[in-house]
Amino acid sequence: MLPETSLAFLTSLLDAPGPSGFEALPARRWRTFAEGFADGVRTDVNGNSFATLGTAGGETPPVMLAGHIDEIGFMVVHIDDQGYLWFEPIGRLGRRGREVVRDPDQGGGPRQHRRVPQPKQPLAAKSEHIFTYRLHWGPDAPKPEALARFMRTGVGSRGEDSKLFVLELMGEQLKSVDPKTIKGVVTAEKSEISNVVTQPNPATGGWRLSFQCSVKGQTAIELRAFLAQNEAPVSEVWVYRWTP
Repeated sequence: MLPETSLAFLTSLLDAPGPSGFEALPARRWRTFAEGFADGVRTDVNGNSFATLGTAGGETPPVMLAGHIDEIGFMVVHIDDQGYLWFEPIGRLGRRGREVVRDPDQGGGPRQHRRVPQPKQPLAAKSEHIFTYRLHWGPDAPKPEALARFMRTGVGSRGEDSKLFVLELMGEQLKSVDPKTIKGVVTAEKSEISNVVTQPNPATGGWRLSFQCSVKGQTAIELRAFLAQNEAPVSEVWVYRWTP
């Protein structure tokens, strides 16, 4: 068992809030405790804390024990009319995220919004990468997005071996673009995509993206789609898993 003094210190350290960028309080408590056994305690301009035992230049090699003092942190950034809480992590985010939306089953439920970081440089194989991301859980996005959003998914049959997908999008930026510069980008895992059509929808004031997907002999197909203008995305990414 831990000695009472160590247990009291651990409790005090855990009780001190210290999310990334706000570690001053737990760091101060750690230094105060370390002064009871260390030969020297100091901190630097970056907020790192150090405690040393013994002196340099001895016959034994020096040993360093290092660790992180920050903790997982979240901020409530929005509370909607239905009482949903919108959280964002405190920590590093990518240069710019692309929102990914998976609509719930037709039985209803909240939409899931995930923002995936995009690194500045391509990711190198066999190397370590650390990511944080935003996860919003509620009936809608907490604030307006720059990218157009997929609002509806329709699925129909084109014979026994093909499915027709019709996707409806809405977005202010799509109202003023040249239709000739917009194209739909659709990909499918282990299946063939054909007849991709992208066009304004006068009935909704938005846009419609439709395509056919071969389903012959398939048990499950992962589908992704988005709108692009001059090769740049202008919509969020639609993600769908088709099963028979």
